[in-house]
Amino acid sequence: MKIGGGTALAWLLRLAVALILTAVPRGAGAQSRDAEHYQLLVNRDGHIKSLAVVGGNIAVNSPGGFLNLAHHVTVTDGHAVVGDTVRIQVRSHAFDVFANTLFTGLGSLIAGTVTQPILPPIFAPEPLVVPDPFDPFNLPPNFPIHCTGSAHTGGQRETFTLVPGSYGDVSVGQLGTLVLQPGDYTFCSLTAVSFGTIMVNTPATIDIAGILLLATRSRLLPVGSPATIQINVMGSLVRIGEKSIFDARLFAPFAKTRIGAAATIMGHLVTDRFQTDAHTMLFVCGNGVLDEGEQCDVTAPNGDRACPGICVPPGQPNECTCTPATTTTTVTSTTSTTQATTTTTTTTPTTMPEMPPTTTTTTETSTTSTTQATTTTTTTTTPTTMPEMPPTTTTTTVATTTTTLATTTTTTTTAPTTTTSTTVPGRCGDNATGACVITVSSRPGMSFTTLRAAVNAASDGSAGAPTLIHVSGRCVGPPAVILQRSNLAIEGDPPPTACPEFGPEPTTLTSSLSPDGSPPPTGSNGETVKIISSTNISIRFLNLIDADPEDAVEYKSSSGGEVTCTCCARNEECVETTGGGGYVVKQNLITDNGHGVNAGHQTHDVVIMNNTIVSNRRFFGTDIEDGDGITIQEGTTSTSVVRNIVRDNLDDGIDLENVTSITVTDNVVTGNTDDGIVLQSSSNNLIDCNTISGNGDGLTNRARVISGTGNTGSNMSGSGTACVR
Repeated sequence: MKIGGGTALAWLLRLAVALILTAVPRGAGAQSRDAEHYQLLVNRDGHIKSLAVVGGNIAVNSPGGFLNLAHHVTVTDGHAVVGDTVRIQVRSHAFDVFANTLFTGLGSLIAGTVTQPILPPIFAPEPLVVPDPFDPFNLPPNFPIHCTGSAHTGGQRETFTLVPGSYGDVSVGQLGTLVLQPGDYTFCSLTAVSFGTIMVNTPATIDIAGILLLATRSRLLPVGSPATIQINVMGSLVRIGEKSIFDARLFAPFAKTRIGAAATIMGHLVTDRFQTDAHTMLFVCGNGVLDEGEQCDVTAPNGDRACPGICVPPGQPNECTCTPATTTTTVTSTTSTTQATTTTTTTTPTTMPEMPPTTTTTTETSTTSTTQATTTTTTTTTPTTMPEMPPTTTTTTVATTTTTLATTTTTTTTAPTTTTSTTVPGRCGDNATGACVITVSSRPGMSFTTLRAAVNAASDGSAGAPTLIHVSGRCVGPPAVILQRSNLAIEGDPPPTACPEFGPEPTTLTSSLSPDGSPPPTGSNGETVKIISSTNISIRFLNLIDADPEDAVEYKSSSGGEVTCTCCARNEECVETTGGGGYVVKQNLITDNGHGVNAGHQTHDVVIMNNTIVSNRRFFGTDIEDGDGITIQEGTTSTSVVRNIVRDNLDDGIDLENVTSITVTDNVVTGNTDDGIVLQSSSNNLIDCNTISGNGDGLTNRARVISGTGNTGSNMSGSGTACVR
């Protein structure tokens, strides 16, 4: 979809005409068959987690498709929810709903109309949108996407500019900025590390052969109208991290798009599969608040202050944006400025944008006249999308930061975070090389080659004598769901000696489980093992590897269960708990995941102890708190986090959100990029005797409290409580 390209433009026109000709009339009870009508169009399945707000039309396109709104999701009035099967869970709110099969939870509300069933040919046999944008025959002419060119890895706090062209893998460093000028780009992959920013001057087309990843608190924002930024992704994954902002058009027909918690998504998304975490804000223009990432919003108090009188209202093309009439002028004038200020290589104040460089006199003589000419044009756009940065900084430093940072700042800053002793020798699963053989104690004489088959064949055991499912060798198979079962123990070959106090070394264990990427069964998103409504299911002595972009293990609404002495790597999350309780996560090595351990959804009575949770910096994970070592959240209670080593993770070490009665004691928390231990909306917890140092918050032996009361312990600032060991 190259904007302005002749071939692509002709393709767009043909598709638009076809859409108009095949659209169902918009009379009462008729749903639109126009792809542009839906801010989110998903091919197969969409899952929007709890407490999200959706301010646009959303639909699943395929026959047999599934759209799930979790508890307390709000789809604002005037918008449609469309799918072959739609589930609206407890206390969620929707407006117009179109579905053949509709499930509603207790206290849910449909404030508009319900159309059920949907008349053929929609979903019987045709997809919702015709011609089907996911059909390979209907892909735009720039598919398949091929990438060539040099790679670029931005340093910490580095700002750099790329001109239109083809590139290899491009990554924005932590707190860094990538500026893209108007035009057409091709990348092998495009990544922004935590707190990174990608600023796109419009119009622009960005083709990505691989994956698009925005890590925690990163941003992809327009300078101009987001409707003229088209991002095409041919890879299998798009990841927008926790508390990140994305504002553009996305077409990812083969990708699973994952949205982290509290992220803000605007623009227009077309993707194969879609899943959010809690508290996301989707298409929020017109909600009465000037949300971060919006250029303006006429429904908010003083919401058009960035561009009085020209803010595009909700429901119109380019909604909640300023008229981008001056964008081209800004780009043109700053190009010449960049060349003129090549000598001001000390203009690394983008490293700390609030501080002027020491060579101010040189800068003034070469740039003052140009700055006066461009200030009025830039302020209508840049300050609204990047309010903390002055409007001239983005362009003035374009040509200079690469040289300065590469030799002065980046080397000393990056080395401690990438080459520290937390890099564990070897990889989980390296020594699991034997053929896969799985046996079941209740089925003597039989063997299996997949965990799913073994679980299905096993009979339930008793509390004193659980059924053993023994795994030898390297086993790769379809995701396994353990539903309404009891007293099963899934174990690999034990280590040669007792499991070390803080988990095995990465090459100790010789048995492994990995999913093969095949379609997951009902109830599963593709986790290696998902345990639902079951009792006393244990997992031990296994390498749990390569489930990314899904979890290794999830316990859901179950009672009892233990994950012990495993080596857990290259997953979205190692262990997630959603409801239920009585779980133990103990003596595991958890490394190189998107996230370590996540206890949420009102889980209770969890013990997380004696684990080594290090270097979980994988950009593929997105669930709840990207890159955290341990997250306890969403009303979880009576949980203990004790004697863990939590080190060098991408975001926080230990994050408590919306919880009470949590005990966090005797942990070593160091070298995490953001906070060591942080509490948000959390009260009456004990944070005591933890060793906290070298984290991004700069606190030593103190937890950071964003909000909450009644928290006690030696690590609470000003508490004065003695550490009792």
